[in-house]
Amino acid sequence: MSNLENLLKDKTVEDFTREQLEQMANDHGVSFKETNKDETIFKKLVASFSEENNDVELVKVKFLLSPSGKFLLPYSVGEEVELPEPLATELIEAKYAEKV
Repeated sequence: MSNLENLLKDKTVEDFTREQLEQMANDHGVSFKETNKDETIFKKLVASFSEENNDVELVKVKFLLSPSGKFLLPYSVGEEVELPEPLATELIEAKYAEKV
């Protein structure tokens, strides 16, 4: 069972504040838009379990631009992190990061 799955086990969207949902999404590489409702973010977090269980490949990237505004990710320029392949590809294509 993943760390995220443990956090959300037997919980509902009402058990979390908007800030907590956004932080969990950012910490686990689950993308969302600022306009998403809390329930939508919660559903995306829950859906990520199946992705984790399907062994989604992680890709190490180095940030060239701050992703905090456009992608709502809590990383800084120059920081190197491992992210799920779909998110890493999106960041690389947008020229916000490069593969390490």
